[in-house]
This record gives sequence, C-alpha cells and structure tokens, in this order.
Amino acid sequence: MSKTQLNCKPGDRAIVEKPGNPGNGRSLTVLYRAPVDRFCLPDGQWAAGAGEEEPKWVIELDYPATAQVALPWGGVIGRAASFGVVPDSWLRPVATQEAA
Repeated sequence: MSKTQLNCKPGDRAIVEKPGNPGNGRSLTVLYRAPVDRFCLPDGQWAAGAGEEEPKWVIELDYPATAQVALPWGGVIGRAASFGVVPDSWLRPVATQEAA
C-alpha cells in the first residue's frame, strides 16, 4: 500500500477550497480521520463513512452550516450542522496546532 501525502492532520485549522461547492471558503478544525464505514459524528448524527476512494476527515466548522442529510427510509432533509466529513483534497491548512 502506498502512502499518500495528506494536506491536513488532526488539530489543523483549514479552509475548504472546492470551487462550486457551497462550503467553499469555510474555516474549520480537522478532528480525526473519518472511518471507512458508517459512524456517528461527535454531535450524535450519523455519517455515511469515508469509503476507501480517498482520505477524508471529520471536521468541526467554526460556525454551523446547513447540511443535507440522507434519511434511512429515503429522502433528504436540511439540518444545522457543526460537524461533517470532508475529503482531504478539498482542504488547505492555514495553521497547525503545536504540541504544548
């Protein structure tokens, strides 16, 4: 398995850089690598999982945003979200949390 150079690591402050994406320009904190399979975000909401296509991070937004959430029985709703999952390739670190 080849090692991929990641843009971010846990504790990094980052900006979303994905033109055309509603989250473009948002600032956030990188928390930890997203699990491959379905899991709960820190606020208790379910996330689909990162899959194995590309590395993704669980992040905390600086302020809540409206997220589209797929319902288990079908359909989608919008909800205020402070946590989410973002591909590493969409992120540009702006500062790193230094070890004390």
